[in-house]
Amino acid sequence: MKKTILEKFYKLKSPKIEKVSGGLNKKTSLVKTSDRITVVKWYALETEALKEAEAAKFFLDLTPQPILNINQSPITRANDKLLILWEHIPGVSVSGQIKESLAVDLAKKLSKYHLKNKEFLDAIPAKDDYVTENTNLDSKTKQELDNSNKKIKSIDGFSEMRKTVIHSDLTRQNVFVNSGKTKVLSFIDLGDCHIDFITWDLAVLITHIFISKTYGVELKPLSAFLNEYKKNVKLSDVEKKSIIPFMIIRNIKLIKETSDLLTQRKEKEDIEELNSINNSVTEKIQLIKNALVELEFLLSSL
Repeated sequence: MKKTILEKFYKLKSPKIEKVSGGLNKKTSLVKTSDRITVVKWYALETEALKEAEAAKFFLDLTPQPILNINQSPITRANDKLLILWEHIPGVSVSGQIKESLAVDLAKKLSKYHLKNKEFLDAIPAKDDYVTENTNLDSKTKQELDNSNKKIKSIDGFSEMRKTVIHSDLTRQNVFVNSGKTKVLSFIDLGDCHIDFITWDLAVLITHIFISKTYGVELKPLSAFLNEYKKNVKLSDVEKKSIIPFMIIRNIKLIKETSDLLTQRKEKEDIEELNSINNSVTEKIQLIKNALVELEFLLSSL
């Protein structure tokens, strides 16, 4: 059925569909034909598809764009199926230790979008992504969440911090770079894109790009990133204070996501992957706490 839809609406010849492995997202697949590679993503709601298509306009020169179907629409509906066929941008996801040259380029690219306005993007919703329910969390994690929320709420002027369209999921898997891992080629997967605090975007990026179980907190490339970012975007003291609590909350949100999915998934492979993500995120929270003094010093210099 899926192959037939791609052949009918995009005139693809004998497409081969390959699932993208890893992560929580099970909706995306590679589509290969004899002469090209594209990416198909399936959607439950038309509002979700419309949001991603609209968000691609915002990140125009740094994200894959939708491929129009035979009706000149980016969104295809066939029976109960709803999809967008996306361009495939060659590159590799971020891995290994972060090079300072990559950190600098990442700051240049991200700061550009944090300065853009959002007035023409009616299809992209606004939300406070840091707001997290404490269900399906153990008592220790609930306490971590409560402490971070108290810190956020105690920041005078918090609600007045700047907002724009943010990616909101700039993980190592969602940032494609060149083979030398020195330049950013694209940001992929706009499914979590929305209007929110720019410091939430920064918090997500820092915790996923510069902090890992393998390499710990990579302070040197993080410093290079922050020094480059502040050349374009000057953060207020209020915004600086929000980043570390946001980092903790982001990781707790992932613990909650994986815990919720563990109640739904039945396959052994899925359960093992979710447990692995959960354990890694728990360790990452501890890494942030262990490096708190160093992180506060770097962020204060923004």
